Amino acid sequence: MLANSWLVGRFGLTTLIHVMVVGYVAAATSLAALALATDGRPGLWVFVLGLALLVLFQSLLIPNLNTVAMIPMGAVAGIASAIIGTVSTGLAAMIGAYIDQLFDGTVTPLGISFAVASWLTFLAVRLAKIEDVAERLTPEGAEHLDATLRTPAVIRAGDASAVGEH
Repeated sequence: MLANSWLVGRFGLTTLIHVMVVGYVAAATSLAALALATDGRPGLWVFVLGLALLVLFQSLLIPNLNTVAMIPMGAVAGIASAIIGTVSTGLAAMIGAYIDQLFDGTVTPLGISFAVASWLTFLAVRLAKIEDVAERLTPEGAEHLDATLRTPAVIRAGDASAVGEH
């Protein structure tokens, strides 16, 4: 995701997260208001544009929040990533099944669900104080990580042709 990499480099991880979470709340709340104002039957293109905006914010927010969650993990970041992926997929399936039960032939349950999720995300980001965690990701720390990843042992381990050499 080149755009995300550029945005993080240009604005910083925590600034980008804060901007994206506010955008996510605004888009989700607007979609819920639209659904309520139209009795759950907004025009197709308005609804599609609203969903596209939500997906844009989510696609920039979720990987960056996962990055912040991984910073304290250090050497066990791979296992932490697997756990985060498993738990988030499981929770998404359960929450999605619940939202599916709310379906009434309109987009209202979906719009309200996005709004609730966005506000919960906003509160979680505010309570987590991500700036404190992200401070650990200093340029020196990133430089050290980059140097570690360039060591011959790591390069050989990551090289498919060197697998037989171990």
